[in-house]
Formats: sequence, structure tokens, C-alpha cells
Amino acid sequence: ESAQHMAGLVCYYNSKKHYYLHITHDKSAGRVLDVLMSNDSLHYQYPMSEPIGLPEVGEIRLKADVIQDALRFSYAIEDGEWIELPFTLDHSLLSDEAGDGGADANFTGAFVGICCQDIQDRRLPADFAYFEYVEH
Repeated sequence: ESAQHMAGLVCYYNSKKHYYLHITHDKSAGRVLDVLMSNDSLHYQYPMSEPIGLPEVGEIRLKADVIQDALRFSYAIEDGEWIELPFTLDHSLLSDEAGDGGADANFTGAFVGICCQDIQDRRLPADFAYFEYVEH
């Protein structure tokens, strides 16, 4: 319902190192897909010049492909074909070796998962049909 509501797929190391492919709301475009990233800082970056417009209703599938240090996000509307985003992200940043070590070196490794936020504290849910992990 607003830019304060987000849900999607996250590749996560810690609060300072993660990539988040998410569905949210834009005042002028309506429901959109965007990527938020944090590369070893508390400052968020948005690698796309503008979010991708989505239909206001219906299922959106999200995918993250990791091959060595390359992360590629894709999405599909309903049962349609996968559409790969036109950039590659550096997945190697989601590790103990990237950064200054110390308190940021958690020794846990990278995670992938689903998440949602309601920063307006309206307790709005996000519905996920499934989550699947396939090792290549």
C-alpha cells in the first residue's frame, strides 16, 4: 500500500551486507519491483535507475541465481517467462572476507530467504506461495 511496505527475496550476510529484491509501492507507478543493497555500510543503494512497474494484482515470482561470485536477480509475472534484471551484483561481498572483519565478521556465511517489512507498523502481511532452494 505504500513505500513503507516491502516483501521479497533477500540474499543476506548481515545488516550491513545484503541484497534485497522486493515488491513495494510507488506513489506514481503503483506496485513496483526494486532492488535495495547495502555493501558494507549502513547506507542503502538502489542499483536500478527506477523501479519496474508491476500489475496491481497477481502473483509475482522472484529468483536469485548465484554462480561463484555473481548474483543475478530475475522475476516473472504469474506463470510467465523469467525476466532477468540487466545487471550482475557481487555476491562475494556477502562473506567474512569482505570488509574490515571485527564485529562485522559473523562467521555464519550468506543466507537466502524471504522477508517482509511494514515500517508503518500496520501489521500488513505478505503472502508467499513457496520458497525453493536448488543447488547448481
